[in-house]
Amino acid sequence: MEESKAYKEWIIRRERTKYVGYFLMLLYGLESNAVLVSLMYYLAESFGMDDQTARTYFSISETFNAVGQFFGGLLLGRYTDVTRNLRYAFLVNLFAICVGNLMYSLNFNIWLLLIGRLLCGLNEALQTSLGGEFRRCYKDKELIDVFGWYEIWFSVGINVGPGMPVFFSWVNIKLGGWKIDKYNALNVLLSLIGFIIFILSYFFVADLSKELDHLKKEYENTNEMETPEKQEDVKELSPSKTEDAVDSKFSIMELVQVDIVSLVITYGVIRYATSSLLSMISMYAMSLFHWGITFLSWMHLCSGFAVYAFIIVLIKYEIFQGVQRMYYFYVSSSIFTLVAFIVLMLPRLFNITSFPEQITYLVIGMLIKCWIYFHAQSSGKVLLFTTVTPDKSCTIDGVRSTFGATMKLLALATGFLFFETPQWFVLPIGIIQFLAICIVLYRHHIYF
Repeated sequence: MEESKAYKEWIIRRERTKYVGYFLMLLYGLESNAVLVSLMYYLAESFGMDDQTARTYFSISETFNAVGQFFGGLLLGRYTDVTRNLRYAFLVNLFAICVGNLMYSLNFNIWLLLIGRLLCGLNEALQTSLGGEFRRCYKDKELIDVFGWYEIWFSVGINVGPGMPVFFSWVNIKLGGWKIDKYNALNVLLSLIGFIIFILSYFFVADLSKELDHLKKEYENTNEMETPEKQEDVKELSPSKTEDAVDSKFSIMELVQVDIVSLVITYGVIRYATSSLLSMISMYAMSLFHWGITFLSWMHLCSGFAVYAFIIVLIKYEIFQGVQRMYYFYVSSSIFTLVAFIVLMLPRLFNITSFPEQITYLVIGMLIKCWIYFHAQSSGKVLLFTTVTPDKSCTIDGVRSTFGATMKLLALATGFLFFETPQWFVLPIGIIQFLAICIVLYRHHIYF
């Protein structure tokens, strides 16, 4: 079958879809983290809010975004598992990118901004849909490489995104009452790019695992397979089941496994920590350190570049190869989450007044955020997929994504309170993370 013309054409479609997915993850990363850094300044400059009001609306806005992530990740992930309609998932996410970013950039009314953030949150579903499809269409060794580069593209987006206001600092366009400047120019550009990719995806993105199941079924019905070896070759083409064998039923009790629960909890706390780090860095820089957005953006760019240049070198030398190594990196990143909580507490424990101290503090926070988030997304996803069958991949990743979005919602919805009293949040969530890490360590044998 691997030598057939139909299979080779499917491989081309698979690779084409993979790279479109990579690019969409880059756009998603750019949008989500550029907004988190620039939103406080956007609210103050374009909507005339004071610091306290801006912090409150910052939390409200990102709560809307997290609600979109909550429903998008779970519902569309499950839909993709059952129907295998990956192209539809692409189109839904691209529609959200176009309309959500355009509404966010229209600084006429705060409700346009809030609804735009809600629609942009639906992009979380792209991660679950792509992750499940990749699981069904790549062998184990290939899968680790694909997930590694998948997360590299997304991580480049989320780390370059905060620095994007630097590249749009020259923009100052007025179209009637609509002002396009460095705070919303990226969103206008992403809306235009999303529209172009929407059209291209309609024609070029494929329903990968559905097509592969169809190819396998057709090949099994021919007389070309004359030996058991050929039958075995067909089974090994991917971990996907044939279309008729896919069980679309999913019981909630399948989730109540100690390994799934511990991985989901640790991932959720990492999402909480990274969201808190990113939002508090912006709040501390604006309200406590009185920095402008340009210098803050440059710091995000340099820190993100340093971390991901290091990660790319590690990938090149196959340091992340194998589930066992992924396990160790994931556990270490979960432990670093506890360090992140300590970092978040420091401005309330000590007066960080000098400029070098402020730079050191913020750079440490940025580096920790980049490192732990990469491994939460890549290593954590690989470990989670070892706990379920391929036909449940999108669903289980959707559950993880939904819990992560819930923890992100908690972090951002209470950000204005965290700014004043971080100890109320850090201590209980840190204890939960410590207990979950202990379970993952105790259950290490299932990943080896």
